Amino acid sequence: MLLLLLAMLLGIGHVRAQAFRHPGVLNSQAELDFVRAKIANSQQPWKQAFDNLAGSRYSSLTYTASPYATVECGSYNNPNIGCTEMVDDGMAAYSQALMWAYGRDPRHAKIAIAIMNAWSAKYQNNTESNSRLVVAWATPWFVNAAEIIRYTNAGWSGADIARFEGMLGKFLPYVKNDDKPYNNWIHSRVEAQLAIAVFTDDRTEFNEGTARWTKYVRNSIYQQTDAVRPTWASSGLNGIADETCRDLGHLKLGINSMMYAGQIAWEQGVDLFGPEKKRLTDFFELHGGWMTGSKSVPSSVCGGEVVVRQGDAAGIQPPNGGGGAAFEIAYNHLHSRLNYSALPYTLQLINRHRPATAGHWVFKWETLTHGSLPFNLSPANPAPVVSFASPQNGATFTAPAQLVVTVNASDAGGSVASVGLYLNNVFVRNEGTAPYIWNQSVVDAPLTNLAAGTYTLRATATDNAGQTTSTSITVTVQSGGTSTPPTSASGVSGPACGAAGSTVSYSVKPDNYPFRSASWWTNTGAPVNTNAANTSQMSFTLPASATGSSIQVTAGVNIDVAPWYVEYTKTVQVGNCPAGRAQPASEAFPLPFSASTTLHLADHSLIDEVVVYNMKGVEVYRARNLHRADVEVGKALLPGLYVAHLYSSTGLSVVKILKSTEQ
Repeated sequence: MLLLLLAMLLGIGHVRAQAFRHPGVLNSQAELDFVRAKIANSQQPWKQAFDNLAGSRYSSLTYTASPYATVECGSYNNPNIGCTEMVDDGMAAYSQALMWAYGRDPRHAKIAIAIMNAWSAKYQNNTESNSRLVVAWATPWFVNAAEIIRYTNAGWSGADIARFEGMLGKFLPYVKNDDKPYNNWIHSRVEAQLAIAVFTDDRTEFNEGTARWTKYVRNSIYQQTDAVRPTWASSGLNGIADETCRDLGHLKLGINSMMYAGQIAWEQGVDLFGPEKKRLTDFFELHGGWMTGSKSVPSSVCGGEVVVRQGDAAGIQPPNGGGGAAFEIAYNHLHSRLNYSALPYTLQLINRHRPATAGHWVFKWETLTHGSLPFNLSPANPAPVVSFASPQNGATFTAPAQLVVTVNASDAGGSVASVGLYLNNVFVRNEGTAPYIWNQSVVDAPLTNLAAGTYTLRATATDNAGQTTSTSITVTVQSGGTSTPPTSASGVSGPACGAAGSTVSYSVKPDNYPFRSASWWTNTGAPVNTNAANTSQMSFTLPASATGSSIQVTAGVNIDVAPWYVEYTKTVQVGNCPAGRAQPASEAFPLPFSASTTLHLADHSLIDEVVVYNMKGVEVYRARNLHRADVEVGKALLPGLYVAHLYSSTGLSVVKILKSTEQ
């Protein structure tokens, strides 16, 4: 039991640490490319499905949005003030985005952007009893469109994306509500929550959404092994569902959202289908047999009459059955990927209704996007990898704070085209080349003079193929005069220069995190000798092959709290060290200063790192990987006397600085 619990915890930790894949709601870029190639070669069922999409009113080049500030949706959408328009415009945005993804006509991308911008600029709230349901129906349409447009270089501006994310923030409370926790209502809300989580790179919402999915799938579809048999499962049949006896229309609304939510999780590396494969298979085969007319509905189920829609005079019966459906995602997962069962009735139902088209309120273009879709698709060029070098997640600063942000980004199969930074979903700036640093050589106003509060930093790396990966951290700015500065230095400590062939030693300390263990490496591959008794320490021999150049020493540190793992890197010069030479004088101007002062070395050496200590010897400021002749400090400091340590290739230089209260 202990080992099982440990494995579960490790699995959860891995999911939390994993970066989101974009585009990654219903389709990845590789899957979109797969379908695009099928259409170009006129292969079925994709070509006919695409023709249906192209002929839809939602794909029209004359389509215009009808946004509402307040959408009023009563029971059964009566009153209907903006309810239909909200969903229709979401359907149109997604349809136009698919037309762009498959046909590359920029006119469709512009229409999709115009629809999303129109709603995000005007929308405020939903009211009346159906508000949660309509928001849940509309959200995935909009987000599927947004993922494609945002990550295919379609020309959607950062400001527009930020405003769209603001609209999703207004949607989120509706879709997180768990009242009416039965099929049609709850599964559309879970789908919407997962879609929002992926677009906003919110791992907490994503984990909560996957947990809700499992809970409510088990609440919606009965298995004889369940501890309790609800009244709607009085027949005792495996696979019977909570809305089977209501009507197939409402039943399919919930089941399709259930499948779309599972697909979203799958795109992000989480398999929800596998653990529930028998429950799901029993559902699709039981209802597929009835809906194809292959089997009669037994008298023990709904009195022998399962109806297609409310008000039908008679239930579905052989030989025609009734109630078409697009269950491509379900069939592909349960049969093609899991190889669990032949699912003959489900396949018969799919073939009878191919190609499936989109429809109210949740039915997506499922044959087009997922018909016979292989499950082992992976892009030839893997998505880029991105992480924050500084600040660390959870770091604390003093108001008015100036953040210097450094991001690491790489791409194994190509190159990093750009890295974008966002502060609280507000775009700061793109960096086109490494090192990816903000608010240092260029002043980035959003990162300057931050007031007290909590801030989210998101870095988004885009590679040369247009693939994108994002990661986020949170930092806190405390009110001036009340904050507690860090109590210990952090990062890799050790010599900044050494002779080739000499042995150098380094240690690492994580930023206010409880240390567990560390792994060390260098970018040269030189052997590293880690202290077995204390892995925060190591030594290695500087390689002769690196003479005259700089190398990087990195410590990967495991910690006992989120984010569970952090990395620190130090640049070391090999050879040409100023042995025996006096340290250069360090200077600061102006002194004293009221806002900031500029540090530099008298011999104009480049400063690699600055650490500022108060008169108690406590570190209050640190900036790494600078490589600059002049460094501005002081904006985040309280008035008082400090000692600044300047590290360069020539060694360590020290200067006292004084911040005055005078303005």
